[in-house]
Amino acid sequence: MRPADWEFGVSVQQEAAARIGGGRGTSAAGSSNFFVDDNLATRAGRLHAFQHLRACPMRVCRMAANNVIAGLYDVSAAKFGQVNNYFTFDGDVRRLPISTTTEFS
Repeated sequence: MRPADWEFGVSVQQEAAARIGGGRGTSAAGSSNFFVDDNLATRAGRLHAFQHLRACPMRVCRMAANNVIAGLYDVSAAKFGQVNNYFTFDGDVRRLPISTTTEFS
């Protein structure tokens, strides 16, 4: 079986008056029949979180609200370079959340 990746979208736009309009749209996406590679040696408990302070010119840093990049993860030194790969076929259909947009101009 070949991998499948699909997306479907619908959008409607309406002009209410000259140079005034709006629109509404929705889309859905999904995938199936993909091969998955999972390194069993690096589980979530073996990772540690860290953050990075973004370097920037002084006048820019004073204007920026947040100069910290967070949500980064690194593998522990004890598990670095260890590989225990588990390859499997994922035949399940994965549906991504349906997104909806509304716009006015």
